[in-house]
Amino acid sequence: SLSRPEATGYGVVYFALEMLKRVNQDFRNQRVAISGSGNVAQYAALKSLELGARVLTMSDSEGTLIHEAGINHEMLEAIFELKNVKRGRLSAFAAERGLKFEKGRTPWHVPVDIALPCATQNELNAEDARTLVANGVQAVAEGANMPTTLDAVDVFLGAQTLYAPGKASNAGGVAVSGLEMSQNAMRLSWSAEEVDKRLHDIMTNIHENCVRYGERDNGSINYVDGANIAGRPEAPQGAPGRHDWPGGNADLRLIHGSNPCSKPPLSRTPILPPYPFLTTPPSFRLRPGSVSSTCLGTIASPRRSALRPLLAHLPGRCIQATHAPYFMGT
Repeated sequence: SLSRPEATGYGVVYFALEMLKRVNQDFRNQRVAISGSGNVAQYAALKSLELGARVLTMSDSEGTLIHEAGINHEMLEAIFELKNVKRGRLSAFAAERGLKFEKGRTPWHVPVDIALPCATQNELNAEDARTLVANGVQAVAEGANMPTTLDAVDVFLGAQTLYAPGKASNAGGVAVSGLEMSQNAMRLSWSAEEVDKRLHDIMTNIHENCVRYGERDNGSINYVDGANIAGRPEAPQGAPGRHDWPGGNADLRLIHGSNPCSKPPLSRTPILPPYPFLTTPPSFRLRPGSVSSTCLGTIASPRRSALRPLLAHLPGRCIQATHAPYFMGT
């Protein structure tokens, strides 16, 4: 499909734009820090420029390019060629143009309004998050897969920063892959403009669902809760807010058996000391040769940080909170 290479980068910017619009902001004249200089980062930078932002940073494995005046269209085109054709390094690009390059550093110490981590997993830690918050960041949207550590997520949520987890904000690539299959099935070929419009509509719809299920009591949005709840097939469609979730609780399950997440089968095993958020006895039975899940208990409004203490005690390697469908390894 046309616009497939642009999809993830454009999508993360569209999601961030919707977050900002909800608080009467947009990308115009905003300072943007982008990590990475691959496909996602390149098109996130391009769309940011098109929306009137000033992109201050891009990075690669050697360090971070910083240009306070903003990376303009001509520079970005040169970075496209550098990375996609010449397979060069940003350090050489910076040296050639007399730009600032900080070796071995990520972009998150640079004061910005919008941060788009688009490089790699666990690239933005709690110290980085605290620095961004102290410097007044308004919005953080993940373009890479899980680029923000759990501690950093807690910092953003605690500060009520507009923080979009990747399961919502970097869905653009998958969305356009779906549009590609639709075109193939109907034997159609949409223009780049048509695909881009549909992508924007999809990201807007994802944002609306996150708002629907993630609204806090004070009217702000917890996009982590919103994305987790909206991602469930059982999510109540049309419900006005998270308080309509039946009971507000979720089963906490251990996933085990003959699958990549399991360790060798065990007989009935006590798995952890009593924790207040578990409402059923903390024990289970693994059946050899099976793939199954065992309910460990019920947890109210599950958060990854709340589950950390119990991970060290689990003999299995995957647990899942059905209210917040993600896997966690010990």
